[in-house]
Amino acid sequence: MSDKHHNEKPGRDPEGQIMAGNSVLTSRSGPAAVLPQTRCLNRSDEAFAAVLDDILPADVAPVLLQQLESRRQPATALSLLLLLGFLFAAGSLLYIFFPGRKVLTGSTEYLQAPEAALPRQDPLYAIQRQARKALRQQDFQRCEQLLQPYLETIIEAQQHRHYECLLFDYFHALQAGLPDPAALGQARGALAKLCEQDPENLNWKLFYLFFRQDEYDYQLFDCSKHADTWQIKSISLQALLNRVHEAQKINRRWLSDDRTRHARQKRQLDWIEAQILLLLWKLEGGQGTCRFPDDFADPGVARREKALAITGAHPRDRDFLLLRRSLVETIRSNSFLGNPYYFNGQVFWQTGPLSAEIRRINYLLLNPP
Repeated sequence: MSDKHHNEKPGRDPEGQIMAGNSVLTSRSGPAAVLPQTRCLNRSDEAFAAVLDDILPADVAPVLLQQLESRRQPATALSLLLLLGFLFAAGSLLYIFFPGRKVLTGSTEYLQAPEAALPRQDPLYAIQRQARKALRQQDFQRCEQLLQPYLETIIEAQQHRHYECLLFDYFHALQAGLPDPAALGQARGALAKLCEQDPENLNWKLFYLFFRQDEYDYQLFDCSKHADTWQIKSISLQALLNRVHEAQKINRRWLSDDRTRHARQKRQLDWIEAQILLLLWKLEGGQGTCRFPDDFADPGVARREKALAITGAHPRDRDFLLLRRSLVETIRSNSFLGNPYYFNGQVFWQTGPLSAEIRRINYLLLNPP
């Protein structure tokens, strides 16, 4: 290389600038060029290319300019889409293989907390105080961790009535928090035993049904998954329905002074029953085929009509309106020209009444009270 640099060599920063102090540059194309002190040439300047051409070999300067220019180009729409696609795929894999704790949904205002607290001389008095402090601070995981070690011991010793307040706090914390699958499974087993040991305690039945909501949630139901197991699923749902009926009898028998809470309990039980009846119609009628019968004497239709009647008893409740719309849309999607169907106590030959009912429901949903 024939170029000679006197004094300091020009330096380059990562942004593609040429920095020089008082430097004398010997150029092939002319006399020496003197750059003033602290002068800075940006690669966007017109003189930048000329200086590079002067101080670099002819086969190097164009390549360097091209590389610097390519670094300046903004990301294209395609590259952004590819990046977003990669991030979405990575997130999906993380969700599938490393799922977070399941969030249980639903209001708990229908539960009646026990008033009694443990006496000071009780060996679990201090534990209960710590657990209730965690509850007040909404530290549900801490409360769960404090009480969980005593759950099985209390139930096996049939001390559930003495420690009812402690058990209630545990299930309440589990309900309000994000239980892991192991804790959820343990809670289901414990509550099944409590329902047998204390059949008149409505709280245990309500907790039991709450922790099994993933089994009867109509929005999560996919009949195609039960093509070969629809009978087993029907038996499981019927067992849950029996629990609902037991709880409804207690609710009717124990008309407490708190009529608001009593009404909330009835509403919750109606809501669970309607969902189970809807799924039983799909399972017993469709038998895993996703083609649901709609005549009066067909399997499951009587259950479907009862579910429809339950939703009618809660005419402005959003949850019941959404369930009713799902039921009506299912009937309409399975109807065809010339096919009579039984709906709301009558036989119809056209889908007009179904469409009118869907429009009515949509209006109520858009115009809440």
